[in-house]
Amino acid sequence: LLTVIAGFAALDALRGALAECGVAMKIALRLKVPNDLFCQGRKLGGILTEMVPLPGRDDSDGVVIGIGINLREPADRLPTEQSTSLQLHVQGLPDARTLRDMIAAHIVRSLSSRLSGFVADPHAAAERLREETSRVCWTLGRRVEARFTDGSVLTGTATALNADASLSVRDDAGENHVVHTADVGVLPL
Repeated sequence: LLTVIAGFAALDALRGALAECGVAMKIALRLKVPNDLFCQGRKLGGILTEMVPLPGRDDSDGVVIGIGINLREPADRLPTEQSTSLQLHVQGLPDARTLRDMIAAHIVRSLSSRLSGFVADPHAAAERLREETSRVCWTLGRRVEARFTDGSVLTGTATALNADASLSVRDDAGENHVVHTADVGVLPL
């Protein structure tokens, strides 16, 4: 759930920074579960979370969250045809450093608020996250391919986000599967 919380913090930050710039939200910002940001059907950025041991504390781990967002990449410099950049969808943005700093400040505020809510009541926060994710999820209802670490692949339609942050996928034979850990890609139409 930490990755999903970080994803929403990034979406909150993008919306907040655009509002701060006086830019009207005319773009669809979405999450591709569990760790990608999408804009107008293309990948705008990604989130990585990693548990790390805290030095000198055998009983505690920390979490490192990395958020990368394509802000001002021109179309010819994007890594794939499925990628995009904020400047390709929004006019009137400030220079890259100013925009980056605005987004970073909004991420910190949103992440602090969302994590505080999660710590205060994990069960209620998890249910709110599931409901919120269902509303902005790029993955749901689309054909997906889940690649597992053992080399197996599951292809089907993403049908639901579950309470434990797993994804339900219905394969072509109509059988439902629960995907807990895999690289899940949305297939082209």
